[in-house]
Amino acid sequence: MSKGAQAKTSFDKDRYWSGVFTGVFLGCFIIFVTIFLVVRVQGLKVAINPQKIAQLMQAKIQSEVKREIPKVLEQLEKELPQEITDNLGGLDDLTIGFGKSQVSLPVEMIDAVRGEFNRVIEAAIINTFNNYNTTDYEERIGKNAYDMIESMLRQDIIGKTYLIKTNEWFAVPVKIVGTSKYQVSVGI
Repeated sequence: MSKGAQAKTSFDKDRYWSGVFTGVFLGCFIIFVTIFLVVRVQGLKVAINPQKIAQLMQAKIQSEVKREIPKVLEQLEKELPQEITDNLGGLDDLTIGFGKSQVSLPVEMIDAVRGEFNRVIEAAIINTFNNYNTTDYEERIGKNAYDMIESMLRQDIIGKTYLIKTNEWFAVPVKIVGTSKYQVSVGI
């Protein structure tokens, strides 16, 4: 092969690869600009399922309540004797009536009555605490949390569009849409 033919073949190969690279670059650039404009104008849609989120929060809240109620009851049992004593102040003026006259009880008797009231009331309340079934209370708190979270998601989040600013010159509008357990749709 002559030197002229080799140079022409080499020149053709260089032109070919330059054309390929230019075509790939222009194709990628056009695709990027198209995606950029679509995202900029139309934005993104994010689908959330408010029932599923509310169920997850309900389960978490119920487990926290189940864990915390015994601690609260234990703290109440510690504070109970002092609270009962503080609220039995009416026993200081304990009197017994005979006909038209009143007889005040001795201090020792009042202290004994107050001590017995403290013991009986404290035992009754602690027995109630120890035998109290908190399951209904936990379920009620969980159900209230479920209703509150689902309502909040539907009213305050779903249907709103948020602008996510990636830098000074580009912001992506993100619209939150809701789904249900019967409908699944995620779109851009």
